Amino acid sequence: MIPVDAKHVFQPAPALGTGKIQKTILGGCPHPNEAGHTDLAKESRKALG
Repeated sequence: MIPVDAKHVFQPAPALGTGKIQKTILGGCPHPNEAGHTDLAKESRKALG
């Protein structure tokens, strides 16, 4: 069980531009590409430090 800690409850996701999102077909659900995942990991490290 992970103890409750306010900084772990919610952290807003960083804005990812078109170069950081996978290309999908019309109506597809976009997900971060490799560069986007790298940015998400950096932001997570900063937030959870």
